[in-house]
Amino acid sequence: SLPENAQIEDELFDKINSAMLVRVKDRIPNVRIQAVLALSRLQDPKDSDCPVVNVYCNLIENDSNSEVRRAVLSCIGPSAKTLSKIVGRTMDVKEAVRKLAYQVLAEKVHMRALTIAQRVRLLQQGLNDRSDSVKEVVLKQLLQAWLCQAEGNALELLHRLDVESCPEVGLLALNALFSLSPCSDLIQNFSDLSERKVIPVEKLSAENAVFWRALCEYLKSKGEEGEEFLEHLLPEPAVYADYVLSYLQTMPVLTPEEKEDMTCIEHLM
Repeated sequence: SLPENAQIEDELFDKINSAMLVRVKDRIPNVRIQAVLALSRLQDPKDSDCPVVNVYCNLIENDSNSEVRRAVLSCIGPSAKTLSKIVGRTMDVKEAVRKLAYQVLAEKVHMRALTIAQRVRLLQQGLNDRSDSVKEVVLKQLLQAWLCQAEGNALELLHRLDVESCPEVGLLALNALFSLSPCSDLIQNFSDLSERKVIPVEKLSAENAVFWRALCEYLKSKGEEGEEFLEHLLPEPAVYADYVLSYLQTMPVLTPEEKEDMTCIEHLM
């Protein structure tokens, strides 16, 4: 195999390129796979008219053989043109293709390259996938990569998932992350509560409110193991009632239409 910085003459490049572009249409899947691999170093993801990229985009969606689709996934360079094709393979009928698609997204694509809608959909699909191995890749690779890109800050990750508009995916992501740590660590890492065991109103945000809720629900689901830790998170009923009142008093006057739709407040509180 050639080193990364290897160069070949234009004439040889054209011959290889032409021959492999013919072979990707071969009736034998293994021949198509080898052609896909051979073309990898000849693609130019920055060129929207690159013939190799165009062939990859066609094969990744339309080749009937899942191993060919996997080969393309392993080779295709992420770009504005190819990103939607890579994301689309997370819904492939074959488990191995879906799994590799999530791995490619975790390793080669920055979270900021994805729209908020794509981020939300990827987590919703991946963490609810029918395959345990796919769910494991989403949890241990994709979600961890995104958390790293948020500098390890779970609240920043929630912000990038727009939990104010879609708290459900935030809860799903947090429950997955919580499952990787002991309960004692989860309590220590949440330092937003005051001595009264509430988040000060002036510091309250959609992100830390969702985190507080998710952590309480997660610990409650752990039964006796989580009960002792819940005491550090739940305020007395009278304190919480006063807290809710103080929060509502800070809100601007609502129009009749806004009063009819209190969904956002229910999500936060």
